[in-house]
Amino acid sequence: MPLTKRIDGIEEADLQALVENEEPEDKDLDYKLELHVNTIGEKKEFLADVASFANTSGGFIIYGMDEENGVAVDLRGLDIPNPDSQIATLENIIRDGIEPRIHGTRMRAITLTSLRVAIIIQIPRSWARPHKINRASRFYARNSNGKYSLDVGELRAAFTLSEAFAERVRNFRAERMAMIMVGEGPTQLPPGAQLMLHIVPFTAFDPSTQIGFESCASFDLSWPRPIVNEVLSFRHNFDGLLIISETGSYVQLFRSGIIEVVDTILLGSEKKIHLAWENPILHRMPSYVSFLKERAIDPPLFVLLTLIGVRGLTIEIDPLVCQYPHNPGHPIDRDAILVPEVLLEDYDEQPAHYMRPIFDTVWNSCGFPRSLNYDKMGERR
Repeated sequence: MPLTKRIDGIEEADLQALVENEEPEDKDLDYKLELHVNTIGEKKEFLADVASFANTSGGFIIYGMDEENGVAVDLRGLDIPNPDSQIATLENIIRDGIEPRIHGTRMRAITLTSLRVAIIIQIPRSWARPHKINRASRFYARNSNGKYSLDVGELRAAFTLSEAFAERVRNFRAERMAMIMVGEGPTQLPPGAQLMLHIVPFTAFDPSTQIGFESCASFDLSWPRPIVNEVLSFRHNFDGLLIISETGSYVQLFRSGIIEVVDTILLGSEKKIHLAWENPILHRMPSYVSFLKERAIDPPLFVLLTLIGVRGLTIEIDPLVCQYPHNPGHPIDRDAILVPEVLLEDYDEQPAHYMRPIFDTVWNSCGFPRSLNYDKMGERR
């Protein structure tokens, strides 16, 4: 694919190179000379193009590029007085016009030397495919000749693939949890409760997605660290790179892009979880996400939290500040809690926002209606 940069790094020179190299359209690249989304028909055509990328392997649509027989010939640009407003309109059309919602679509307007504008839309390969236009019966995909309607067999395969991906994420979590519980993790853990955090990119089970750790001969400050403790040592292992703290807590970086973090301190050792247990997680999350962003692994990302060995634990609260003074909470009634996954759609999302449903579930397990570290409006205290 000729566009290998992230969308926020693409400049006019990259688009001109498509013309100079006579790059043809393909299943992951489409040229459009004009952009019109005023009529119902124009909106449907636009949505069909976007959905076709999401239903296949993702890719770019470049508006303002002239082509002949599918080959880029001239970067003419568009005469758009307010590109930001135009992009907001396109984002609204996609959000309201395609079901299920496509996560991770990104757009950018590039002002050309001619003072005209090129608009680029990057559509990810979707984990929730197939997508269709609202109130329409057709599903679209792409091949080297452009978009086409999926037949019954292709539709059945697309639905099966979507369900299979979510199942693979959950199975991966269950397998890793089982390894920890029987003492077969990548390092020896001390007795007691453990917190396990997984960040799983949508591309994790694609064999073509591989992170190399061959150059990691000495510790790099940019590497993700354990939630609470500092790094004691690191080593290469079968899965990728293992970063270990003095207490046995660790970060396992998988070649597939998956990040596994196991903490042995945060849940406490006195059957009490500290009220502020969420804060160290929120502090570390940006570094975990940045590690993937810097390696050009695009969202969406699945975030999963698992608590192991927690039967009988409660959250230690201060009755003076508790919104529920007559509710002291209850001990967790099971040994392991597998919190349902949440979806991180964009790298700009704040951890306090996308982690809240996860935190709420843990507090629910301790007898509270929600995390007491958020107010009733959902704002972090």
